[in-house]
Amino acid sequence: VEFSPDWLDLDPVQGARHRTTPTGDRIYDYAGVVERSLARAEPAYPTFRCLTPGWDNAPRRRTGAVILEGATPAHYRRWLEGLISRAAERPAGQQLIFINAWNEWAEGACLEPDAISGRGFLEATRDARAASETRNGRSSPGRIAESSPRRPSQAVLSPGGARYRIAVPASLEEAAAGGAPANDLND
Repeated sequence: VEFSPDWLDLDPVQGARHRTTPTGDRIYDYAGVVERSLARAEPAYPTFRCLTPGWDNAPRRRTGAVILEGATPAHYRRWLEGLISRAAERPAGQQLIFINAWNEWAEGACLEPDAISGRGFLEATRDARAASETRNGRSSPGRIAESSPRRPSQAVLSPGGARYRIAVPASLEEAAAGGAPANDLND
């Protein structure tokens, strides 16, 4: 399973657009990271690709943080559409895509609705799947699933079959209150 962001793809020698702060934090352009990921050739062995709606581990580090700047639902959707297209070419048992993460707030990797993007990343996930189905004339490689029903931290696009539901709060107030109706993103 690939981890995203892929630290090797962030190496400035590899061409990712970046800058370094006086504290050693490395800031990369999210769109550039998307381009690098989609341009990378698929390995000859089974690999489960991963993408992230954002990344900023500065809250966990005094120096040397990695920050992906400029993440938007539109860039994320383009990345996911590209990975879905590649996954669709694999055998059925290898059509998994990992999304890092559902609610990793301390590292800025969240599909969960927030005050900045609202439900934008969730909607981009739904729209990328729908676009793939329209383009391919068949079902995309997956259902959307939480990694843990109680404390989800990573979402997974998995092969068709079982149905999954994700509880998504309609508002920040509802999230703070701990309640949310289940929203089926499989349809």
